[in-house]
Parts: sequence; C-alpha cells; structure tokens
Amino acid sequence: MKRMVTLLLSVLLTFTLAIPALAGSLDSEIATATQFLQAKGILQGNASGDLQLEKPLTRAELAVILSRLKVNQEHLMAEKTYYSNQCEYTDVPEWARVYVGFCTAWNMVNGYGDGRYGSNDPVTPQVACTVLLRACGMYVPFEWSYETALDAAVQYGIAPREALQEQYISRGNLSILLYRTAEKLGFNMEDVDTTPDTEPTPDNSGVSDLEQQVVDLVNQERAAYGLAPLTLNTELCNGARLKSQDMLDNGYFSHYSPTYGDPFDMMEALGFNSWYAAAENIARGQKTAEEVMNSWMNSPGHRANILSEKYAEIGVGYAGGYWTQWFVDIS
Repeated sequence: MKRMVTLLLSVLLTFTLAIPALAGSLDSEIATATQFLQAKGILQGNASGDLQLEKPLTRAELAVILSRLKVNQEHLMAEKTYYSNQCEYTDVPEWARVYVGFCTAWNMVNGYGDGRYGSNDPVTPQVACTVLLRACGMYVPFEWSYETALDAAVQYGIAPREALQEQYISRGNLSILLYRTAEKLGFNMEDVDTTPDTEPTPDNSGVSDLEQQVVDLVNQERAAYGLAPLTLNTELCNGARLKSQDMLDNGYFSHYSPTYGDPFDMMEALGFNSWYAAAENIARGQKTAEEVMNSWMNSPGHRANILSEKYAEIGVGYAGGYWTQWFVDIS
C-alpha cells in the first residue's frame, strides 16, 4: 500500500537537570549559566543527565557546543554533507565531522597544521577564549591574537579572570564564557523557564491532563481554519507516550528510535497497520501544552501536520520533557 509519511522535529531543546555544587567564587554564575545553556540546548549532560561541570572537555566536544551556540541545528543537519566535507582533518571521528566542519567553515576553529584537529585533546583556557572571540567576530571592538586571547576575553567581558586559571578549562567555567558570549550575540537572556518540571499522570482513560490539553489546542487551531476536529485515540496516545519515554530513557532526540526504528515501523508494530497517511511531530523541553503548541505552530512543517486534512485521529504522548504527536488517517 502506498503511504504518505511526514516527520518533523521541534528544535527548542530544554532540560531541567540537577546542577552540582562547585567550590569557589564562580558557583553562582555557573549555576545561572548552565540553567540558561540547558534551556537553549547549548550545553547537555551525558546519558545520565550529569553535566560533569568539574571535568575538562575535548576539542571535538567544544566544536559541538560551539555549533549549538551559533546555528539552528535543523539547518546544520540539513547541510550535513556540506559541512562534513569542510572537515579535512584526519583525526576527527565521524560523529563530530559535521560540527568541526561547521566551525572550520566559519573560521572559529583551526587544526594543528599537520592535518590533525586534535579531537581528543583537552581544551585550554586560551583555546576556549580564542574560539569564543572568533564566534563574536566583528562585535569585538579591538584587535587581538591567539597570544593575547586571554586578556582580550577578559577585556571584552566574556571571561572572568578567575575562570582561566587552570591548565584545562572545566565545563563549568566554560559555561560562564558561553553564557556571556550568548549575551554578546544578542540572545534573550531572560527567556528561560525555571518552572519545576512535574510529570503528569494519565487518568483512567490512559490520557494525562497535559496530553488532553494538547489535543484540545490542536482542535482549536483546526476549528479556526474551518477544519474538522481530530479524534483522540487513546491507543495512539499510548504509542506516542512510549516514543517520548524511549527518547527520555535512551537520551536521543530523533524520529528514528534505536529501539523501535522509524515511527511508522513503530506504529505498525503496535497494531496501527491500516493507515494511508501518518505523521509524527516531536519536541523537547517545553513545560506546558501552550508552549509546545506555540513551538509547533510557529514551525511551518509542524503547523502543516496539525492543520492537515489528511489525518483523522491523533495521539499525544508526554514523558520527562519529551513530546510526541502521532497523526493517522485510518482507512
């Protein structure tokens, strides 16, 4: 049977993770910085949610973080082949090539001159200051060089001197530089939701209040455009929630699940095997039904799924900050 399939991601990447206490005078700024950077999806923890703030990071990891600061990740992935080809270094692992390539293309990082980037080398304060000054580009109002990068970063206000004292910069101290650089680049520094994340529990129908609110908002949007409402399918909700839980448990954000494969395989495995058209919207980090709907409705692809006349039924699943919408037209 010929089928039409649609996949869309929402790019607001927000986390609510515990921030470990660090000794020293920088604690308060690190806490503020990491909260902001997590909310913007710039700084992420490991699979267990640990930000590892006391540890140094590698030059490959720095390129990943720098790309999150500078570019929409949907654009980066859409141009993955181009940016990967910009990475001509011999020692960059495949997973990091697109990020190192992007940073190279935009003149934010350099290699060692012998064909190596130094992917696994720890980041020194001088390197951290250099790449973030380059990220600010023409906004830096004076001349500087690699040799003067530490003083320049302090002078420009993107680094406190006390954060640059160790041989290798820690992820916690780097977060301060990233936070201050984001402000220089024009980020809205107040646009961070600090509302505690509370997990909704499904009622007896198998649909939580939060999930029902999303369905209601979808149908409100459809009614405004003269479209028929979508029918809530609780089994679809169970499947969509399973997808959200899988993203949470396995620490990924993608339509393709390492557990279930693509969403259409997953739908069929769960018994939805008679659809002609189906779609999936996913999002991460929004706290309320209104926030996630605003995010989806402000994205042309997500909006198109929500307002499509192809679909008749909807399922919504929420788990730990991850959202999934499943749309189907059961024939």
